[in-house]
Amino acid sequence: MTTTSFGPGRFQTEGQRMYDAMNPDPAALDLLDISISLGNICRFGGHIRSFYSVADHSRFVARILKSRGEPRAVQLAGLIHDVVEVVTGDVIGPMKEIYGESLAKVEALWTPVVEKWFGLPEAATHSSDVKHADLTAYFIETERLRGWRAQDSTYTHTEYSLWETPSTPYVGGGLWRDEVKKILDPLGIRK
Repeated sequence: MTTTSFGPGRFQTEGQRMYDAMNPDPAALDLLDISISLGNICRFGGHIRSFYSVADHSRFVARILKSRGEPRAVQLAGLIHDVVEVVTGDVIGPMKEIYGESLAKVEALWTPVVEKWFGLPEAATHSSDVKHADLTAYFIETERLRGWRAQDSTYTHTEYSLWETPSTPYVGGGLWRDEVKKILDPLGIRK
């Protein structure tokens, strides 16, 4: 019988892998676990009219990048830019300031591990292209899911048309996983 040691920052994934928030282990990463988690985490900390997963959001960011003609590696960076949320959950902006250094430290530890695991260079998920597409998605999602237009929101009609009706939690994760594989396969990366 295997015993599992839980403690501060240690938890078990749906696939029974152990994550330690302060000691990322790339061997513990699993595409199915990640997709299930992202498909079950609600955007905006759940403060929206209907469920919309981080997986759906990430797929939207990747579609925006594709529409802008970005290469597959940048699309992949958009698709995985929130994978660290399998550890932290979706923390809304105002709360990030309150959680402060602890949250920033977990993100700083996990982001390069995740990027490397997906075959991307360090800081790929923080590129200006990904950040701009993420912000564009935020503006459109705010309007579609919350019913109000964010201040200073800008996006094109084409980007607005890329919106898809939110999927159910588990389905969203599966769709995300399929998109990751579509990008990774031509790059020769198997997960």
